[in-house]
Amino acid sequence: SSFNSGVIKRINMRLKELINFIVMDEGSGLIALLAIALIVGLIIRNKGDNTMDTLSKGCGCLVIGFFILLILTLTITLKWGV
Repeated sequence: SSFNSGVIKRINMRLKELINFIVMDEGSGLIALLAIALIVGLIIRNKGDNTMDTLSKGCGCLVIGFFILLILTLTITLKWGV
């Protein structure tokens, strides 16, 4: 029981850090995430894609990457208690 509460506290702390990074000062973190999404989209875009297609692909990759990292973090935390 104490192991699970410690794991939950660590997960909660990491989620708060992630939210603080995204929000930052007056939403500058959100702008940074959109810029990163645009750069990722530029890397994987198809010839003839417009800006919205590029941004959409970049955001999709970031969302998928976020969920993969979340699953890996939860797996490592629950398995090894890191």
